[in-house]
Amino acid sequence: MVSYLTMSFIHKRLSEIKGTDDSEVLFVRLNVITVGDFFQLPPVRDNIVFQDGRCYNPGSTHLWRNEFKLIELTQI
Repeated sequence: MVSYLTMSFIHKRLSEIKGTDDSEVLFVRLNVITVGDFFQLPPVRDNIVFQDGRCYNPGSTHLWRNEFKLIELTQI
């Protein structure tokens, strides 16, 4: 499971690569697809990305809640 801090690092690194310092443009307008299992173990010593937790950047938005749409597969 990816932590909130890891998602923030991904956003920050993409901003550095693309040469933008605008923190309002999340993931520098790149499409990000995530796949995961909500029943796997949580990150070690950190918060799960979709839980409200401590904020690492005072002006930051909650990346998971604001930018990702959850699609739950119910059939095999």
